[in-house]
Amino acid sequence: MENKVLTDITQIPNLLCNYIESLDYRRNLSPHSLRAYSSDLLQVFQMKEFGAIRGPKLGGETSYYWEVKQNLPEDGGIALKKRIQESVASWGKLAPKSRRRKFSALNSFIDWLKAEKKLEIPWLTPPSKTPPTKIPNFLSVDECMSLISYLEKPINDEAFHQQKLLFYLLYGCGLRVSEACGLLRENISFEKRQIRLWGKGGKQRIAVMPGKVVEVLKASLSSPRPFVFGDEPLPTRTAYERIRQLGKVGGLLKPLNPHALRHSYASHLLASGSDLRVLQQLLGHQSLAATEIYTHLDVDQLARSMEEYHPLSKKNKD
Repeated sequence: MENKVLTDITQIPNLLCNYIESLDYRRNLSPHSLRAYSSDLLQVFQMKEFGAIRGPKLGGETSYYWEVKQNLPEDGGIALKKRIQESVASWGKLAPKSRRRKFSALNSFIDWLKAEKKLEIPWLTPPSKTPPTKIPNFLSVDECMSLISYLEKPINDEAFHQQKLLFYLLYGCGLRVSEACGLLRENISFEKRQIRLWGKGGKQRIAVMPGKVVEVLKASLSSPRPFVFGDEPLPTRTAYERIRQLGKVGGLLKPLNPHALRHSYASHLLASGSDLRVLQQLLGHQSLAATEIYTHLDVDQLARSMEEYHPLSKKNKD
C-alpha cells in the first residue's frame, strides 16, 4: 500500500510531538539532544516552541509529553511546502556542521513519518552534497602547559578552583562539559582511577584519570557533597564563562571554550600514539567516523619532521 502524502500543515504539531516523544522513549536521548531536535524542527516548519508536560510513563516512571504552543492556520500543502523550502534555503548561510545537524534532524523526522505514520513528503529530498567536515579547534601542547602553569598558582578563590577542576576534567579525562558539570562523586573510583559516565543516548563509558586529575579531585572533595562542584550540578553557562576567563588569564591569544579542551585531549592522545579504537571508547563516540576527525596533522610537527628527516633539508644537506 502506498504511503499517504502529507499535505496539511495542521497535522504537523501532533506529528512533531509524537516524534520527539518517541526519541525520549526509544532512543533515551539526553534532554540537551531533545531540545536540539525540537529547535531544529520548529525552525523547519517555522513554528514557535515546544511545551513539555511532565506525566506518567509506562512502568510507573515519569517522562515529558510534548505539545506545540501555537495555533496553525489551515493553509494546506502549498504553505507546508513553502515553509520547508524557505527554511532549507536559509541554511546556506550556516556553518557546515550546523547544516548537517539540521538536515539530519529533518531527514530523521521524515524517515519516522514513513515508518510509523505511513506519511511522506515526496517533493523533499536530502542534500545532494554533504558539507565538508570541519577540523575541531584544539590547543597545542605548549598552550596547555601554559594553562597548567597558571593553575598551579596558590590562589584561594572559588572561581579559580572551578576553573582548575573543569580544566583537568575536560583536558585530563576528555569529558563533555555537561558530564563534568553534573559529575557525581559516587561515580568516581580513586582506587581504580576511573570515572563512570553516561553520555549521549544513556550509553555508559569509563574515563581514566591521570595522576594529576586524581590529586585535584581529591583536594576538591574534602567536604561531603553529592556533586564534585557542590550540592548541585554546575550550570553549563557558568562552566563556559570559567573556561573563557581561564583562556584570557592563561595567556592564550584566541578565545577558549570547553569543547576545545576535549578536542585537545583527543588530539594529543592520538599524536602520542593512542589507538583510534581506544580513543573512540574514551570519548564515548558511537561511530568511529566521529573519532576520525582527530586524525589531522599538526602543521608545526610536520614541519619539524620534514626538517629532521627529508633528504633535501638544510640539516641533511650539510
